[in-house]
Amino acid sequence: MSSYLNTLHTRNPQDIADKIQWLNSSGEEVPPFGVVRLFSHDTETEQYQADKPNDSAGPYFVNGPVAIGSNGYSASGMWNLPRRCLLDSASYAVGDTVGPVDGEWFMSSQGSGWVVLRPPDVDKRAVVMMIGGGAGAGVANAFHGIISESHGKGYYTVEFAEWAGITPDCEIDTCDPCKQMTGSTSMSTDDNCGEMTLPDFDRQLVGTGVFVLAYHRASVLVPLDVGSDCLMMDLGDSNSTLSASETSSASSGGDEPVYQIVDGYQKHLVKYEDTYDCCGTGEDILVSRKAIIFAAIECDVAICNPCTGG
Repeated sequence: MSSYLNTLHTRNPQDIADKIQWLNSSGEEVPPFGVVRLFSHDTETEQYQADKPNDSAGPYFVNGPVAIGSNGYSASGMWNLPRRCLLDSASYAVGDTVGPVDGEWFMSSQGSGWVVLRPPDVDKRAVVMMIGGGAGAGVANAFHGIISESHGKGYYTVEFAEWAGITPDCEIDTCDPCKQMTGSTSMSTDDNCGEMTLPDFDRQLVGTGVFVLAYHRASVLVPLDVGSDCLMMDLGDSNSTLSASETSSASSGGDEPVYQIVDGYQKHLVKYEDTYDCCGTGEDILVSRKAIIFAAIECDVAICNPCTGG
C-alpha cells in the first residue's frame, strides 16, 4: 500500500493540517486522484466524511494515487499547491478551466474553479491548480517553483514544483559552514585558516513540467541560482509581449502572465578579514581569519593601466 494511505483515524484536528483525512461514505469506490466532496464533520471524532461530487459548492478535494473502497479512509492535500486530478478527457491543454461535475469522480470543462497546469496523461490524470487559492477568494496563490532560466534584470523562467523536502542530518553533514573555520575549539590555529568551501544548495522540490514567467526585484543585480528553489505568488500581473512600437499602436492583446517571486536562493561568495602579526619574529604571519559569507557575483578583472616598464 502507498504511504499516502497512512491515514488511520486520529482524534487530532484535521482542518488545520496540510492534509485532510476523510471516510469514503459514498457507497462506491473512489478512483485514484478522483474528486470527492466533504459533506460532514463529526466534532467528537474529528472525522470528515466524503461523498461523490454533486451540484453543491463543495468543498472539493482529490484522492491520492490508490483507489479507496466504500467505508475506507484516505487523505487529500490542501489546495495550497497544485494537485494531480482525474479529468474526463486526455485532450486538455495548459490553462484550460475545469472543475467538479455532478455525479462524477472527475473534473471536466463543464465545471469551474480550477485550471490545468500539466496536461493529462494517457490515464487522464492532470495537474490542476485551484483558482483563487485554498484560502478563499481574493487571496493570492503561493506556489513552489524551480528557477529554470535567468533572463536578466530580475526576470526568470520558473517551473512549477511540488514539495519533496528532506530534513538534513547535521550529524553527518556540516550544516554550518562557519564550523569549517572555527571547528569545535575556541582557539584558532593555522589549520583553521584555510579557505572555506560553501555547501551546495539542496533542492527541496520536484518539477511538474509546467513553466511560467516570473519576476524578483531583489535579484536584479545578483541573480537567483538556476536550478534552485523559489516561492512565488500569483497577483494577477501580466507583461505585454508586444514591442514598444506595437504597444503604442495596439489597443489590446499580447499579454503574458507574470508571477512575483517572494524568495529564492542566490549564489554566495566568501571574503576574509585577515589579521597578521609578527609575533616577535620579524615576519608577518596569519594569526586569525574571519569569513564573511554574502550573496554576490564576482565580476571579471578590469585592466585599467597595465604596467609597461621593466
